[in-house]
Amino acid sequence: AQADAETIRGQAHSFKGSASNICAPMLSNICFELELAGTESRLDGAEDLLSRIRCEFESVKASLNAI
Repeated sequence: AQADAETIRGQAHSFKGSASNICAPMLSNICFELELAGTESRLDGAEDLLSRIRCEFESVKASLNAI
């Protein structure tokens, strides 16, 4: 479980940075929530956060494709 938490933390941190680089603050904020959950080994809400990330990512992707 600790290794899973660390993996989630690292991946969320990386994706948070990518979201910030493309000016997607809502996506970045949700990634930060998941990063924090991983840091605290609090994975009980991780599935909900991943679902929110997927949803926001689709919204960001649609916005970028419209440009």
